[in-house]
Amino acid sequence: EETDERLRALHTEEQELRRSERRMAEHEQFLKEQAKALDIEVGGLNGQVAAKEEDLALASSSLRDVEEKCAQQAQVLFDEKAEADAHREHAEKAELTSEWLRQEWQQEHAEYSRQSAEVTRLKSLEEDALAARSKRDLFSEEHAQLQDGLRKLQQGAERHVAEMQEAARRAGRLTACHSELADMLRRGGVKA
Repeated sequence: EETDERLRALHTEEQELRRSERRMAEHEQFLKEQAKALDIEVGGLNGQVAAKEEDLALASSSLRDVEEKCAQQAQVLFDEKAEADAHREHAEKAELTSEWLRQEWQQEHAEYSRQSAEVTRLKSLEEDALAARSKRDLFSEEHAQLQDGLRKLQQGAERHVAEMQEAARRAGRLTACHSELADMLRRGGVKA
């Protein structure tokens, strides 16, 4: 009678172990699916990061082009203004001695007005450069956010892998216990 009770208890424990094995198998499958989904999501984020990096590179290239144009225009404007200043100084001195030179000075003054228009254009280019810098900063911030999201997803994937490994270890222990119980049942059957 005691042996029967022991067998019934072992049988009940065996059924419980089988149910546990099924639950562990289902949980392991769930973790595998989660890990696969995370891999897909990480791949998508990697694609987004690459696209943002490409946009950032394009924005940086555009900024460099604008800055080069600004530098060129600034140099041209500086040279032309220096030349205009020299002509104006000459015209101011010549005005004291000749009406004809006064008219020449007026022409130089008109040239200086044209240079003022170039200054306005340079300011517009500087505003374009500022807008390009703002766009580059925005892309940099988005890139940093994507990198942070990717890091968090990778950390989550690592946690899932660790859980899967722990589940596999527990399943191994349950299998070993099942084998021991089966041996005990066989030995018990032989004794009976």
